[in-house]
Amino acid sequence: ELSKSIDKKYSSRFTLVEKEKFSEYEKYVKEILDKKGLKIDIKINKVIYADSDSNGENEIYILSNSVHKDVDDDFENGRYSLVLKVENEEVEVLLEKVLTPEVMSNMEYYLKYYGISGLTLVDFNNDGKLEIVIDACTWDIPETYVIRLNDSNEKELCLYGCFAW
Repeated sequence: ELSKSIDKKYSSRFTLVEKEKFSEYEKYVKEILDKKGLKIDIKINKVIYADSDSNGENEIYILSNSVHKDVDDDFENGRYSLVLKVENEEVEVLLEKVLTPEVMSNMEYYLKYYGISGLTLVDFNNDGKLEIVIDACTWDIPETYVIRLNDSNEKELCLYGCFAW
């Protein structure tokens, strides 16, 4: 079966980190939020260890959907979603979505659809490097980003797709 061969092929290339260990990765999200001057409660949704560039060393990929501190209702106080890549303690933002309270005040219907919801790694073109696949949503339009790391280890958006109702 195809699914079994894919699981076997990549079993040594990436690992999903258990939810109980997510707090160990908050420092990377905090570093980015601090640089932006944002006081936000950090919520990590997914952490993946992967050798995405086939250099023999794992990189860390983090999906975080966070809300402003000291508030009970994040729908009225803003959201911040991001996907990070961490390599040798260097943190890079791959994708971010910011929803401010001002924008949110007129967009109640769309709020449940906003942010970054998915993160995985797949070798689409069979070159031995894993592409980064991110599912997000802006308002009510689902978006998929496929990001490839080039030979200089810089990110390139190689595919962007969306579907409007």
